[in-house]
Amino acid sequence: MTRRILTSALCLLLLTSCAKSEDPVTLSQTAQWQEGNASIVLSLPEDWGWGMIEENADELPDGGIRFFPEDDPEADTVVRYTNGFGVCGTGLKTEKLMLSGGNKVTSYAWDGGDPSIYRFSDAPGDYLAELSLDEGQRKQYLDTVMQILGTAQLGGDVIRASTAVVRTGYTEDEGTRILPEYNMERGVWVIDIHIKKNTGFQLWYTYEVSADGKSIEKTYDINNAKETTK
Repeated sequence: MTRRILTSALCLLLLTSCAKSEDPVTLSQTAQWQEGNASIVLSLPEDWGWGMIEENADELPDGGIRFFPEDDPEADTVVRYTNGFGVCGTGLKTEKLMLSGGNKVTSYAWDGGDPSIYRFSDAPGDYLAELSLDEGQRKQYLDTVMQILGTAQLGGDVIRASTAVVRTGYTEDEGTRILPEYNMERGVWVIDIHIKKNTGFQLWYTYEVSADGKSIEKTYDINNAKETTK
């Protein structure tokens, strides 16, 4: 009896450990957007609606997909490609997360509030998810929204940033800083390798890796050497 009482008390203190988690919803419809080398594919529940946001639309600078529960269209989320990303402001808190579908994101929250922006990591370009949910809507829909974001397919068959870095043969450590950036117009990864010397980190090499990862070219060498490997 004593053990049963203690177990019940522990469950009250640690609800997240003892409570049964919500079952994932069935994602049975597909939402797609593409503009040039940028693309987004989302899987949605059957009773959710969606629409495309055109590039340079008044409400957003870049294109993507807006999705929402059909019976609550104001509880919307936008997933979009952006040509440049930056945040500022006091009280900013960020956190790196692994979503259930395997996607990695960084969350952004301000002044102790809930995260409103999620930036996808390792994607070919800057892709953001922006949530417009009030407190009640977050409680009702957030699990489903995060499930959708976890299975998002971004950039089609383009290799991820981590894969492109591996193709250069370099790894980041105390003496090496690696900055991969996907050139959306040309459809190639541009990867800057910074090496630490006495004066600090310097750009030492630049590589361009094809979207499929099959070819790599060294386009800059501090020693003025140039080579191409296929």
